[in-house]
Parts: sequence; structure tokens; C-alpha cells
Amino acid sequence: MSKIRSSFALLAGCAVALGFGGTAALAADMGLPTKAAPMVAPAPPPLDIHGFVQFQWESTLINPHGQVLGTHGAESMVAGLDWTLYKGGQGWINSASLGFLVAADWIDGFQGVWATASPTTNGNFFDLVGAVVGSVTFAQYWTLRDQFTMVISQDVCGIHAICAFGGSGSGFGPLPANELRLTFSDKFTGWPITFTPYVSWFFEFENFGQQAVGTNAQEQGCFTCGPNRSEFFIGIDPAINLSKWWGVPVTLTAPTYVTVGPSNFWVGGAGNALGQVVSCGPGCKTTIAEDGSLGVFTTGLRAVIDLGKWIPSNYGGWYVLGGFQWYDLLNNNLVQSENESVGCALNPNESCKTSRSIWVGYVGVGVHF
Repeated sequence: MSKIRSSFALLAGCAVALGFGGTAALAADMGLPTKAAPMVAPAPPPLDIHGFVQFQWESTLINPHGQVLGTHGAESMVAGLDWTLYKGGQGWINSASLGFLVAADWIDGFQGVWATASPTTNGNFFDLVGAVVGSVTFAQYWTLRDQFTMVISQDVCGIHAICAFGGSGSGFGPLPANELRLTFSDKFTGWPITFTPYVSWFFEFENFGQQAVGTNAQEQGCFTCGPNRSEFFIGIDPAINLSKWWGVPVTLTAPTYVTVGPSNFWVGGAGNALGQVVSCGPGCKTTIAEDGSLGVFTTGLRAVIDLGKWIPSNYGGWYVLGGFQWYDLLNNNLVQSENESVGCALNPNESCKTSRSIWVGYVGVGVHF
């Protein structure tokens, strides 16, 4: 096939050279006017679209707000596409992009409330996450990013397509939320370690599945968290690129943040009304009450190893990662949320010994393009 196509290409090239080239030369010899060569339209700019896929195993499944969802291990997959709509500007606006994310979690053994109904209808599949992300970089160093996220359970009768596969409604309905983040890039300093401080405003809307799944419905933040309320993430991402300084293809980061907000953010969730007496285990009762303006503090260490030295770039930018993250549940309502999720508050067959200090280890592999 390749030889035939090459021969035709060569033949066509010769025909063009002999035909059009000869005619032009003849016209020039005779002093006749020649037709100007057609203007070649500039090639359209290539689509500036990038993406990634990452698989990860973690010892505990916990969301960014400090809500523990499983302690027996879990697997996660996340993929995304980012389309750069504008870049290269030297004015106030420097670049703009639009992105899409999808993620899924599988949990190794359902616990607590998840084990009380039929959460294994779809095997170990736990939840599905979809997000739309838009970001604008301005004044060279600042980035404003808005992300709208929807989380759905693998076992929700609030979504008819899932109910058709035998869902019993023991999970949670679609959980909508929005996060607006302002980040400052300090890479211009040239320091070995950059800190990249940021602040995020997180707002969770009312659960779309409230009427469908009753008191099992929760909000995206935590079990006890109320709808139409917000909190803030205040954090830094210290990072050092060892390749730049020592030639080792490793980047170390220490993701660190604390969540703060009005004290009523962590109360008023479905089945956790303010002032309500709830179970915290056999013979134990507690009253849902506001507990200050702090939610969770977390810090950790993450290593990303670039495999570019071993895998050609035309196969994508491959990497492996690993690390640990420590979460300190500062708000007592988060401890109660943990007990409802994986402890004995809603399932007396589980242990009542939940902890406000959570250690998570993880490893993963990914590729970007």
C-alpha cells in the first residue's frame, strides 16, 4: 500500500512540474503575461486541547471536606479535558480555558449506612462525579477558576436509569455544588520552593434527590451539612521540582488547607436537623449543635515521578505518584458524619470507634497529553 501511494505521489509531482512549470516558462519566453500564483491561506491554529487520565488506590475514601466514606481501601479514576480558548495576552487577561472532568470511585467493602441496604447492586462501584470548569488567568500571576460539580451515588432511585438496574434508594441523590477559587502563582520568584496560596468559596445546593430517597439524602460536603450553605478553603500547595535542582525527575508537594465558614454549615443536613438527638452508637446519644467555624485541617506529602525519560513523549506524558495525607476533623459534626457514614450510628453492627484523626495513603499512575 505504501509503495503504491508513494508512486502516485511521485507521478503527480512530476505532472505538476512538467505541466504547470513548463507552461509558465513558455509564457515567460514569449513575453506573455502569466497568472499570479494563488495566495495560500494561512493554516488554522491547532486546537489547544489537553487532557489527562489518572488511576489511584487509597487506603481510605474521604472527600475534601473531611467526610469519611470508607476505610477498607478504594480505587478512583479521574479524567479530564481542558480547552484553551485564549492565551498569550500581555494585557489584563492573559489566558482563558474551559474544561470537563469525570471521576468514579470503587470501594473495597461497604460499611456503616452503605451496608444497611443493597449498595452492592453495581458491585464495588460507589459514586460518579462530573464537573465543568472554567478558568481565567489575569495580571500574570492570578487565576480565577469556577467549578460546578455533580455527584451521584451508584444506588440512587432518584435517577430512573439507575433504578432500572435494581437500585433501592439506599445511596444519595444528585449532589450539586459550586467552587470558586482564586490562586496566586509565585513561580516568578525563582525560589526552590513555590507555595501557590489560594482561597476557595464552596457553595452546596439542595440535594436533587431529597424527595426520592428521603432521609438518606445528604449534601456534598458532609452528612450533617445543610443545603444552600457555604464554606471556605484556605490553603497552600508548597512544591519543589527536584529535576530542576538535582536532575531527579520528581516533584514533591505538600497540599495543606483548612476549611472555615459559618458554624451552621456543618448542621441542618437531611436527618441531622439542628437540635435533633441522634445516635452515636449503642447507648450513646448526641445532640446536633453548632460547633464553631472550623471544619477540617489537612496536610500531607505527595511525590510525582515523571516517566518521560523511559516512555517516548509521543505516547503521552506518563507519571506515577504516591504519598499520604492527614486529616484532623476539627468540627464535632464531621466526627458525627463519619460515625453515620462508616460507624455504628446508623448501623449497630459497625464499630463505634471512629476517629477525628484520619491518615490516608495512596499510589497511582496517570498520563497527560
